[in-house]
Amino acid sequence: MPDVYYLKRGEEVRGPLSRLELMELGERGQVLENDLIKREDIDRWIRAIKVKGLKTGTTISAATDPPPVDAGQDQAGTGNVSVSHEDSDAAGVDAVDEDLDAAIDEDFKAAAGRVDEDIEMKGFAGKVLKYIASTIIIIGVIDFTIYNTNMWDIYLGFLIGSSLEYWTYWIAVGVGFVLMLIGSKDLNCPNGVIWSVNIIAATAVVALITANIMTLINNPRLNNINLIRASSLELCPTRTIDEMVNSFFEDPKWSSYSEYNRRKPKSERGSFVILTGDLMFDGIPQEADITFKFTEWEQKGRGRSSYFEFDFEFHSIQINGIEQSEAVGLDLLDLMCETR
Repeated sequence: MPDVYYLKRGEEVRGPLSRLELMELGERGQVLENDLIKREDIDRWIRAIKVKGLKTGTTISAATDPPPVDAGQDQAGTGNVSVSHEDSDAAGVDAVDEDLDAAIDEDFKAAAGRVDEDIEMKGFAGKVLKYIASTIIIIGVIDFTIYNTNMWDIYLGFLIGSSLEYWTYWIAVGVGFVLMLIGSKDLNCPNGVIWSVNIIAATAVVALITANIMTLINNPRLNNINLIRASSLELCPTRTIDEMVNSFFEDPKWSSYSEYNRRKPKSERGSFVILTGDLMFDGIPQEADITFKFTEWEQKGRGRSSYFEFDFEFHSIQINGIEQSEAVGLDLLDLMCETR
């Protein structure tokens, strides 16, 4: 079987080279551009020259033809020997071709499998990152919808100094879209980088969820109700409003809202707390809605040491949805104060 010489363009490589030796050359960058065996790299860098009648160890250059055999001399140089290149060795050459092609195909398939596995892992990491990004965006949108019911809430929240909370919604949405972009295959980020971003993004999701829970616990609307319930009225300074209400109504209900639309009258703008309870009037059940309004509101300090300085007043009363006079409301509050 003829010898096979693996040559790199412009250099001389002694042959024949085994498959293992070829791989070693490839790892040193002498034959292949990359560690992965690719058919285009092999076609570009390797030439397989099949020659007959050469001894092992003969040096062949890619730029030259195999050294000719002098027809007038034998290998010992003692006489005239006629050497012809017959087609009888064609079968051997074909066998070498088949062996070479089989080796190349095997290496190429193995390398392609490694590449596919890497792409698959990268694709999974990208999908995880996209899901996390979607979660961040959804949380931001929910925050924006729940805590900013209209543009006036946003405007006021920005003016009173809660700009960090205001911008958190937009930052969450922006970060979510950036993470989605990173998770796409188009950026061709390394798999390890994407998983690192996944960990950071997942931490951000946990932080956002925790912040939402804390915000819900410390919801200003709930705080408004608690502040009113723990306070006292001038007409009943010895009892809290909560004590007055619980001794008078069987099942009182509390609610709160804020209104800052400047198109509405000043008396209808601000923060309000509504007490709703059932009472009997001339033997007929009635529903009373008593509204308190904050007239002054200021937060002092920061963090856990923060506290509020505020003032409030009785604002209005409705019986079965019908507005009543201020005197009716004050009489009802006085009756509640006397009830034990």
